[in-house]
Amino acid sequence: NSEIDRTNITIEDVQTLIDENQSLKKNVQTLIDENESLKKQVTNLTKSFTELCNYVGFSINEDNALNNTASSKFSIYTANQNIVIKNAYDEPITIFQLNGVVIKDIDRADSNDLVFPVYPGIYVVRIGTEVTKIIIP
Repeated sequence: NSEIDRTNITIEDVQTLIDENQSLKKNVQTLIDENESLKKQVTNLTKSFTELCNYVGFSINEDNALNNTASSKFSIYTANQNIVIKNAYDEPITIFQLNGVVIKDIDRADSNDLVFPVYPGIYVVRIGTEVTKIIIP
Protein backbone atom coordinates (compact mmCIF):
# COMPACT_ATOMS: atom_id res chain seq x y z
CA ASN A 1 0.00 0.00 0.00
CA SER A 2 1.32 3.39 -0.91
CA GLU A 3 0.91 6.34 1.39
CA ILE A 4 -0.51 9.57 0.02
CA ASP A 5 1.86 12.47 0.30
CA ARG A 6 -0.45 14.83 2.17
CA THR A 7 2.00 17.70 2.01
CA ASN A 8 1.49 18.19 -1.75
CA ILE A 9 -2.35 18.16 -1.85
CA THR A 10 -3.75 21.49 -2.95
CA ILE A 11 -7.20 22.96 -2.54
CA GLU A 12 -7.67 22.46 -6.29
CA ASP A 13 -6.93 18.73 -5.85
CA VAL A 14 -9.55 18.48 -3.13
CA GLN A 15 -12.07 20.41 -5.24
CA THR A 16 -11.37 18.11 -8.21
CA LEU A 17 -12.02 15.06 -6.04
CA ILE A 18 -15.26 16.60 -4.73
CA ASP A 19 -16.38 17.40 -8.29
CA GLU A 20 -15.54 13.87 -9.46
CA ASN A 21 -17.45 12.43 -6.51
CA GLN A 22 -20.50 14.57 -7.37
CA SER A 23 -20.27 13.47 -10.99
CA LEU A 24 -20.11 9.80 -9.94
CA LYS A 25 -23.14 10.29 -7.68
CA LYS A 26 -25.09 11.76 -10.62
CA ASN A 27 -24.04 8.85 -12.86
CA VAL A 28 -25.12 6.33 -10.23
CA GLN A 29 -28.49 8.07 -9.81
CA THR A 30 -28.95 8.08 -13.60
CA LEU A 31 -28.28 4.32 -13.69
CA ILE A 32 -30.75 3.76 -10.85
CA ASP A 33 -33.41 5.78 -12.67
CA GLU A 34 -32.76 3.91 -15.94
CA ASN A 35 -32.97 0.60 -14.08
CA GLU A 36 -36.36 1.55 -12.62
CA SER A 37 -37.55 2.57 -16.08
CA LEU A 38 -36.38 -0.76 -17.54
CA LYS A 39 -38.11 -2.67 -14.73
CA LYS A 40 -41.38 -0.90 -15.58
CA GLN A 41 -40.93 -1.67 -19.28
CA VAL A 42 -40.26 -5.36 -18.57
CA THR A 43 -43.30 -5.53 -16.28
CA ASN A 44 -45.49 -3.97 -18.97
CA LEU A 45 -44.11 -6.29 -21.67
CA THR A 46 -44.66 -9.33 -19.46
CA LYS A 47 -48.24 -8.26 -18.78
CA SER A 48 -48.89 -7.68 -22.50
CA PHE A 49 -47.31 -11.02 -23.43
CA THR A 50 -49.38 -12.86 -20.82
CA GLU A 51 -52.58 -11.19 -22.08
CA LEU A 52 -51.69 -12.12 -25.67
CA CYS A 53 -50.98 -15.73 -24.67
CA ASN A 54 -54.29 -15.97 -22.85
CA TYR A 55 -56.10 -14.47 -25.85
CA VAL A 56 -54.70 -17.04 -28.29
CA GLY A 57 -55.23 -19.99 -25.93
CA PHE A 58 -51.89 -20.39 -24.20
CA SER A 59 -50.79 -20.07 -20.59
CA ILE A 60 -47.34 -19.69 -19.04
CA ASN A 61 -46.46 -22.34 -16.47
CA GLU A 62 -44.00 -22.33 -13.57
CA ASP A 63 -41.14 -23.25 -15.95
CA ASN A 64 -41.98 -20.16 -18.07
CA ALA A 65 -43.09 -22.46 -20.85
CA LEU A 66 -46.12 -21.82 -23.02
CA ASN A 67 -48.90 -24.37 -22.80
CA ASN A 68 -51.99 -24.70 -24.94
CA THR A 69 -55.09 -24.11 -22.81
CA ALA A 70 -57.68 -25.00 -25.42
CA SER A 71 -60.35 -27.32 -24.14
CA SER A 72 -59.20 -30.92 -24.38
CA LYS A 73 -59.72 -34.26 -22.71
CA PHE A 74 -55.92 -34.54 -22.56
CA SER A 75 -53.57 -32.59 -20.36
CA ILE A 76 -50.30 -31.51 -21.97
CA TYR A 77 -47.78 -29.36 -20.14
CA THR A 78 -44.06 -28.94 -19.48
CA ALA A 79 -42.00 -29.69 -16.39
CA ASN A 80 -38.21 -29.60 -16.11
CA GLN A 81 -37.65 -29.74 -19.89
CA ASN A 82 -40.12 -32.59 -20.29
CA ILE A 83 -43.34 -32.75 -22.23
CA VAL A 84 -45.90 -34.30 -19.87
CA ILE A 85 -49.05 -35.86 -21.26
CA LYS A 86 -51.91 -37.08 -19.07
CA ASN A 87 -55.15 -38.92 -19.86
CA ALA A 88 -53.96 -40.20 -23.23
CA TYR A 89 -54.19 -43.95 -22.56
CA ASP A 90 -54.68 -45.99 -25.75
CA GLU A 91 -54.32 -42.89 -27.96
CA PRO A 92 -51.77 -42.44 -30.76
CA ILE A 93 -49.20 -39.76 -29.88
CA THR A 94 -46.74 -37.98 -32.14
CA ILE A 95 -44.31 -35.26 -31.09
CA PHE A 96 -42.80 -33.13 -33.85
CA GLN A 97 -40.09 -30.52 -33.83
CA LEU A 98 -41.10 -27.25 -35.44
CA ASN A 99 -39.19 -28.23 -38.60
CA GLY A 100 -41.43 -31.30 -38.97
CA VAL A 101 -39.00 -33.93 -37.68
CA VAL A 102 -40.82 -36.60 -35.65
CA ILE A 103 -39.07 -37.14 -32.32
CA LYS A 104 -41.62 -39.54 -30.81
CA ASP A 105 -44.31 -41.64 -32.45
CA ILE A 106 -46.48 -43.99 -30.40
CA ASP A 107 -49.27 -46.08 -31.98
CA ARG A 108 -51.15 -46.51 -28.68
CA ALA A 109 -50.14 -44.97 -25.34
CA ASP A 110 -49.80 -47.72 -22.75
CA SER A 111 -50.18 -45.37 -19.78
CA ASN A 112 -52.30 -42.43 -18.69
CA ASP A 113 -49.24 -40.45 -17.63
CA LEU A 114 -46.35 -40.04 -20.07
CA VAL A 115 -43.18 -37.98 -19.78
CA PHE A 116 -40.90 -37.19 -22.72
CA PRO A 117 -37.57 -35.43 -22.12
CA VAL A 118 -36.84 -32.84 -24.82
CA TYR A 119 -34.41 -30.05 -25.57
CA PRO A 120 -35.52 -26.41 -25.41
CA GLY A 121 -37.55 -25.53 -28.49
CA ILE A 122 -41.00 -25.41 -30.03
CA TYR A 123 -42.90 -28.68 -30.47
CA VAL A 124 -46.17 -29.83 -31.95
CA VAL A 125 -47.89 -32.64 -30.07
CA ARG A 126 -50.64 -34.68 -31.72
CA ILE A 127 -52.79 -36.94 -29.55
CA GLY A 128 -55.44 -38.72 -31.58
CA THR A 129 -56.88 -35.94 -33.73
CA GLU A 130 -56.01 -33.08 -31.37
CA VAL A 131 -52.92 -30.96 -32.04
CA THR A 132 -51.17 -28.76 -29.50
CA LYS A 133 -48.19 -26.43 -29.73
CA ILE A 134 -45.80 -26.29 -26.79
CA ILE A 135 -42.64 -24.30 -26.06
CA ILE A 136 -39.82 -25.53 -23.86
CA PRO A 137 -37.64 -22.58 -22.75
